[in-house]
Amino acid sequence: MNFGETETLSEQDRALAEKYLVRVWAGARSTTTAETFDPIRLENYTSASAGLDCLPPTSSVIKGHIRRGAFLIQWACKLLINTDGPETRLAPVTHGGWEEHLGMLLPTKCLKPLPRSLLILCKCTGECDTRRCPCRAAGVLCITFCHGKVDNSPCENLT
Repeated sequence: MNFGETETLSEQDRALAEKYLVRVWAGARSTTTAETFDPIRLENYTSASAGLDCLPPTSSVIKGHIRRGAFLIQWACKLLINTDGPETRLAPVTHGGWEEHLGMLLPTKCLKPLPRSLLILCKCTGECDTRRCPCRAAGVLCITFCHGKVDNSPCENLT
């Protein structure tokens, strides 16, 4: 990888950085062959032990983090290896995954928030026809990843 050497981050370098972060996230004992966060996120989402607050970020979110990190490294390298004096022009700070809002620098948002219906997950084993179903109680439809639907049991709350 060439973080800091060029003004832009190549897709190959971004993919290598994500692959590295997947290995860090999964841990040394992991046997995962995933190279992006999306398969790990899906695996954790469908496992009974993981809560929504423990899910890894999506690949598109990690892409933004990598872009911002690469930009900051490039910016720091230019400052540290500044041979032209303090007047050296740096790339605009709003480049590389940052945006200016009310005089502050903020990370660029890459995704809209998830709809409420995707944040609720039931583990019903029946037909989800009572208010004991968290999805029905919240007034949303069950989704494919609800644990009670894995065995293709009929669900009264799908449509």
